[in-house]
Amino acid sequence: MNAENIKPFMESEKYPFDIIFKDDLFEVAIGEASTNKNEISIGIKTLTKNFSYNKNSCYYIFPSHFGIEFLKIFIGENNKYNHKILNAIEQIRSFNENNKNIN
Repeated sequence: MNAENIKPFMESEKYPFDIIFKDDLFEVAIGEASTNKNEISIGIKTLTKNFSYNKNSCYYIFPSHFGIEFLKIFIGENNKYNHKILNAIEQIRSFNENNKNIN
C-alpha cells in the first residue's frame, strides 16, 4: 500500500460515526470504514485547541482489532458513558465476528 493512499483522518462532518464518549479533551466514535480487515472502525478526535497537530475537525481512525483496547481506557466506575462504550465494544465484536464468517 502506498503511503499517499493511507488516509487516517476523516472529516467528522462527512463521516457517519456514532459518538459514544465525549469529554473536555476527546471525542470517541464508532462507524463502518474501509480498513484492511473490513472491520468497524473507531474514530478519535481531540477537542483541545492547543493540540500540536490541529486536526480538530477530523477523526483519527483506528481499526477496531486494536482500537477496542483503547475504548476500555474510557470505562470507569462512574463514567456516564459506560453503557454506550460497552454496547459499542459488543457491536464491534459482533460485527467483526459476522464479517469474518462471510469472508
